Amino acid sequence: MVLARARPGTWLAFSEANPTQLPDFRKPVNPLAEGLMKARVLVLSLLVVGAMSIGAVASRAQGAAGPLTSAIVNFSDPVRVLDQLVMGPVLIVHDDQKMVQGEACTTFYRFDPARGPQEKLISFHCTPVQHAVAATTRMTLSERDDAVGCRRLLEYQIAGESEAHAIPAR
Repeated sequence: MVLARARPGTWLAFSEANPTQLPDFRKPVNPLAEGLMKARVLVLSLLVVGAMSIGAVASRAQGAAGPLTSAIVNFSDPVRVLDQLVMGPVLIVHDDQKMVQGEACTTFYRFDPARGPQEKLISFHCTPVQHAVAATTRMTLSERDDAVGCRRLLEYQIAGESEAHAIPAR
């Protein structure tokens, strides 16, 4: 058996009688085609990042908190809000546009976790009070009220806002 000259792709079986060779799947690299593929990926990535950035900026364009802010609060003990006793899960909604117009801007709704907001409990016009930005929704309650036997909600501040909302005494 005489060894033939090695061809690209294999050393395995070669002889003069049976010159078998594995196919050479290596293709010459075209730098232009490779560069175009990398450029496409880069441009697509930049477009996605740009779209996400524009969306993030646009979502904050109405102001720090936007015209409507809300929080779900669970009052484990009865709390007096104006002339109403409130207990359990409550959705608090504050509307900045109504506040500017002098209308009742805060509304408390009974909240069912399975079905969402239920009946309206109370609405009133709050008094804005500036504080540091709250990391979580904060409720300021009075000491026990002897007349009713429960605490009174004095002020609330929704998470992420620097403005708290004082409840009128009535």
